[in-house]
Amino acid sequence: MSDEVSGPDLRARRRRRARLEIQRAALRLFAERGYEEVTVPQIAAAAEISASTFFRHFPSKEDVVLHSEDDVLVVRGIAAQPAELPAVEAIRRGYREACLLVEDSALLYQRSLLIRRVPALRAKTWERYRRIIDALTPVVAQRLGAAAGELGVCALTAGCVAAAGAATDRWVDTGGAERLADLVDEAFGFVQSSWRS
Repeated sequence: MSDEVSGPDLRARRRRRARLEIQRAALRLFAERGYEEVTVPQIAAAAEISASTFFRHFPSKEDVVLHSEDDVLVVRGIAAQPAELPAVEAIRRGYREACLLVEDSALLYQRSLLIRRVPALRAKTWERYRRIIDALTPVVAQRLGAAAGELGVCALTAGCVAAAGAATDRWVDTGGAERLADLVDEAFGFVQSSWRS
């Protein structure tokens, strides 16, 4: 394999691993001391990096919690569904498969719980939802054979993201006792029953 092919791929994997390690260190500190009590220099020290390295990976302390690679799995999962599937079913399967591919469900649970408990994080969650909606809208539009700006496309996309959010909330409510993939599937069942694609 040439350097041109392996180089960028290797760098991306290293960046992803580094972000995960910083995120894990931050979540450990937040669990031990409380979110408000932890500073970026403390997170950097726990992750054995400099504060400047922290900021190369995350713009802020909030972002170390909110950052997720899982959204990419969702978009890819939906795009990979068979073309003949109705739009909502393709989205439902894509989300479910993404949930099953999550490498560290304990990390996802810790992040979700922290977002629930910390007002500053809850306030920033809408920005993250907006980014997910923006990434999914063209995929949904293609499924529906419609323009990305059409109201029906926007409504369906936002509804699906909200359904996944509701499933995650239920997962946190149950202390992670139920499988997130099953809760997502159930939530999408309600969306699917009310949408004619």
